[in-house]
Amino acid sequence: MALPGIIVPVPDVELVCVECHHRSDSDTRGWQAHLVARDDDEDEDEVVCFCPACAEREFGELRRHRLDPPAL
Repeated sequence: MALPGIIVPVPDVELVCVECHHRSDSDTRGWQAHLVARDDDEDEDEVVCFCPACAEREFGELRRHRLDPPAL
């Protein structure tokens, strides 16, 4: 017996850069998310986003190119 396909709606997501507060559009290519670990037990770890310009400034060009697939 074949199972029916399950279609789950995916909500629109808007990323906000933690540095410059720029908001993403529908093309989020080049955006980076980083996990910020908190030292104390009261605060939970947090994921922060960087727009492509801030990510390059903060982490350099090497981090940006790691996201691209290798050329064949």
